[in-house]
Amino acid sequence: MKPAIAPVSFRPDIQGLRAWAVIAVLLFHFNLPGASSGFIGVDIFFVVSGFLMASIIVKGLEKKNFSIWQFYISRIRRIVPALMVLLVVLLVLGWFLLPTPDYKSLGAQSASSLGFLSNIYYWRTASYFGATAHEKWLLHTWSLGIEFQFYVLFPVFMLLLWKIKPKIKTLFWGLGGGFAVSLALSIVASSWQPTAAFYLLPTRGWELAAGGLAFLIGREVPSLQRFAKPMFWTGFTLWVVAALFIDNSLAWPSGWALFPVMGTALIIIAQQTNVKLMVNPLAQWLGNRSYSLYLWHWPLVVALYFTGLHTDWLWITAAFALSLLFGDLSYRLIETPTRKYLTAASFAKQGSVFAVTSLVIVLSAVSVNVFDLKFRGMNQSEKDQYLVHYSREKFVPLIREDYLEQCNFFDDISGTAKKHINANCTSKEGDGGVFLWGDSHAQALSFGLRKLLKENYQNTPFYQVASSGCRAHLTPDTQTSGEFKISCDRSNAYVLEKIKMLQPDLVIIAQQNRHDKNNFEDISNKLLSFGVKQVFVVGPVPEWEPTLPKIIARRHWQDDNKIEDVSFVKSLRDMDQQLVKKFDDSRNFKYFSVMSELCDGYKCLAKLDEDRTPLVFDYGHLSPAGSSYVVKNVLALPIDQVLTDQEHKPIAAAHLAP
Repeated sequence: MKPAIAPVSFRPDIQGLRAWAVIAVLLFHFNLPGASSGFIGVDIFFVVSGFLMASIIVKGLEKKNFSIWQFYISRIRRIVPALMVLLVVLLVLGWFLLPTPDYKSLGAQSASSLGFLSNIYYWRTASYFGATAHEKWLLHTWSLGIEFQFYVLFPVFMLLLWKIKPKIKTLFWGLGGGFAVSLALSIVASSWQPTAAFYLLPTRGWELAAGGLAFLIGREVPSLQRFAKPMFWTGFTLWVVAALFIDNSLAWPSGWALFPVMGTALIIIAQQTNVKLMVNPLAQWLGNRSYSLYLWHWPLVVALYFTGLHTDWLWITAAFALSLLFGDLSYRLIETPTRKYLTAASFAKQGSVFAVTSLVIVLSAVSVNVFDLKFRGMNQSEKDQYLVHYSREKFVPLIREDYLEQCNFFDDISGTAKKHINANCTSKEGDGGVFLWGDSHAQALSFGLRKLLKENYQNTPFYQVASSGCRAHLTPDTQTSGEFKISCDRSNAYVLEKIKMLQPDLVIIAQQNRHDKNNFEDISNKLLSFGVKQVFVVGPVPEWEPTLPKIIARRHWQDDNKIEDVSFVKSLRDMDQQLVKKFDDSRNFKYFSVMSELCDGYKCLAKLDEDRTPLVFDYGHLSPAGSSYVVKNVLALPIDQVLTDQEHKPIAAAHLAP
């Protein structure tokens, strides 16, 4: 006889919570107006999961028939079948449609998803809100990783508490303590290590614990039902506040997540099963299918970005409708039948089915990631070879030396701040010279600058301190956190010390974006007081999301070198034009608009030659050829004027012609 799992009484309001959560997530991911806070739907899901798991475990403990292994297998029955089908569909379609770098990435993502480690995988490889998010076909499975890790540890934790003293109070105080510790860690880590705080269980566990506490409070304090309606509407109001004031610019989860989490907990405790907002046919339909809807919608979002249709409202509407259709089919044809079949099967048979199927899928996914699979048709195309060459894994190691990675205070491999950089980056080589200061986009400019100086000003010293994610700044940086902040503050303090000592003729400042948020007047005044002759501020270069080589290969392979594409980051161009006007009469520094030279409106130079060499090798870092092009066509003549004035005569002025 199979061990029993205590049944959970059906609550239609819980289905309503699931419906609200999944719709919020879909609206956010499809980038629909007014849904900028829709990612809080995942936080709602976490609270609901904590509530349901606590109810199963507590009822089982009280009846003395709780089996941890049966608990695990019931969670596997609930989650794994639909996930397996999704992975198989993506791997099969990817075989025919995805170029090698994308297909290899899909293999790694698939293996981590089925191992419920995808939250850890994406913590190391992708920001949920970053430019590359829409390249990750299985990014949304990060939340499944957190939930499953919680499912593994939570019953063990509850059993240990029950062993200490089999009382509900023991569970309550133990769960409350875990809630408090995890919340405190989340608040601290969200500003210190924001990506880790977003993706990892220790900083998300309090949200699931909140659901468990809601179950215990709702059951053990029935007198609260006198305030059921006020509690419900207070909880709903917290949701509204979250929807109005939260967006992805905030550190998350941090303390901000208390709004949706506490709101959900109050709604659960209120147990209002007759409120139309929660209990209506549409909400119940969506709630039943919420897991399948969540699974299938994100690959459709990625497909829109993959094809460049993510701004076409007709296609967005179609993809949204397909999400509902696929979610319904997955629920009716996969979730429900497999759950019924497996529930009736023996424990050993269920384990065998999952073990064998998982092994086959994981081995397939790992093979896709590890092997080149050159016999695959996609691998033999010119476009595929182009994308392989410019893939981050292949291309970045080739250019680290070109961009003087040793002059970076941030170690992008370990993700930590360095205490020191190579002394050669700022060792005095003579009087005057050029000093490059900024972030990784300044690094990308370095190649062209050094090439120009080598060809034309061989006796002119060149210095560089350019640290990843670090804008030039005079005071401790407020726009970074964690190891980035440490490296940025060290980098900028070091730069100011060295410029004061070296007194270069020219300081060139470059950064990725947000030039309008930096005070270049104050920076220039400080540098001029050190004896610097001239300060150049280089505006942003064109950016495309996710990466320019992919956009060229997908949509502009045969087009002219200048392209106009929906993936172009128009906000940068708009900001640049405003800064051209703002800094036109600046006396302390000169602002150089790269986009004014490379773009006609939103149509910008993307390919530099007949080999389709991209201006930027990813979303916006100049390729070596792009670096040389920008320096030659935007900065060469102004640099010549500065250096010639300082008696650094050019050796071959002909090279300066744009």
